[in-house]
Amino acid sequence: MGPHRTDTSAADTIAFWVKKERCSATPRYQETKEVQIDSYSRCRGGTGVALYAIQGGRHIWPGVPMSHNHVPAMEIIWEFVAQHPKPDR
Repeated sequence: MGPHRTDTSAADTIAFWVKKERCSATPRYQETKEVQIDSYSRCRGGTGVALYAIQGGRHIWPGVPMSHNHVPAMEIIWEFVAQHPKPDR
């Protein structure tokens, strides 16, 4: 038997970061046929928090043939990081 795991839900993880970064409590909601996005704004220091929920997603990297979706994960990640550079703290 391996070590005991304790996993945090996506909702709890997002709530942690929204509180830590002092973001607005209400997200901006967007939806496409493949992704639901909750984006939290007005975070301290220009940081941001976003949750991308892939509809019918599987435990595989999005956008590859085996994933059966066309979600461009690398582009999404890069766009988010470029829009939220590491703040000086």
